[in-house]
Amino acid sequence: MHVESRFGLLIGADQPPLALSILGVEVDGNDVYVYQVAPLSDAPVELLVNNSMLDETASAPAHVVNVEIDERTVGNTLVSADRWQRLTLP
Repeated sequence: MHVESRFGLLIGADQPPLALSILGVEVDGNDVYVYQVAPLSDAPVELLVNNSMLDETASAPAHVVNVEIDERTVGNTLVSADRWQRLTLP
């Protein structure tokens, strides 16, 4: 699937990307929702997020990335010029 090569999460810059499994995909008008899960032994303090799924199809796509850990959700908006961006978790 296209998302597997265009989306990634890192716990640290010196770590390999997390192994993500796709739970499902939903299309609602012009919005595409991709649900993924990663096995973690401990909740990280921050993640590095890379999302370039729609860079080649839209002139200035905005990607909203929500991360849910221990029933807490943290969101961030990435724009196409961003690559690995920090997401700090509470």
